[in-house]
Amino acid sequence: AQKVTGPSSCLVGYENDLESMRDVVESLRQASGPGTNTAAGSSMLPAGMNLSGPARIFRDWVDFSQLPPFDKISKFFHFTIYGGSATVDGLTLKMFAPVPPGLKP
Repeated sequence: AQKVTGPSSCLVGYENDLESMRDVVESLRQASGPGTNTAAGSSMLPAGMNLSGPARIFRDWVDFSQLPPFDKISKFFHFTIYGGSATVDGLTLKMFAPVPPGLKP
């Protein structure tokens, strides 16, 4: 938190990327498997993508069922801390994401 906050910080947040990405990856893998409903996979898309027929179009681009089990890629995720502040000069957003322990030599 010391790396992202300051005297005028008005926003501080923490995200456990390891656990949140576990849910996202596993949900995408299951929603994209053979014989699944493509609409289920589209619910994982950001609403702001504004794609017409996002389930069909996005599924043409990416086959999430080919993602490896999360345990095989979990070493790439750890946590993120962010902080924000506002001044008359504008908005500042700082983020700190350390190298995950599984990637350290």
